[in-house]
Amino acid sequence: LDGLRFDVVLFAASFQYFADARATLRRARALAPSGEVHVMDTMLYPDADAAAAASARSAAYYAALGVPQLAANYHAHALCDVQAAGPHHHLRRPGVWKALMDRINGIRDPFHHVVLFDTVPPASSVDPGPA
Repeated sequence: LDGLRFDVVLFAASFQYFADARATLRRARALAPSGEVHVMDTMLYPDADAAAAASARSAAYYAALGVPQLAANYHAHALCDVQAAGPHHHLRRPGVWKALMDRINGIRDPFHHVVLFDTVPPASSVDPGPA
């Protein structure tokens, strides 16, 4: 992929299969230096402890199925690992209020949709990432 550039890099229901979230996003941002990187349809946990607990649940699940080796292919990531990749905004952010409104509207989507970009667009929903 060296030398290739894209306007958009999309991780749709796939980000959990990359072991190192930060390294994966660095590479994705290099592929889209003036574009966007979208992480969507992947569970992003509120913190490292929640991600570790999810990993433990996955290991137990695969062990109960008799295929414990599959747990090595699934990686729970914390939202902060995606946010640390740089300027970003959320197109979808699950939460208590959002979950209630989704239930009322018949939507069952627990996933974030985070967009990383190179420059900050003029939008009030932008979170510039860690200082």
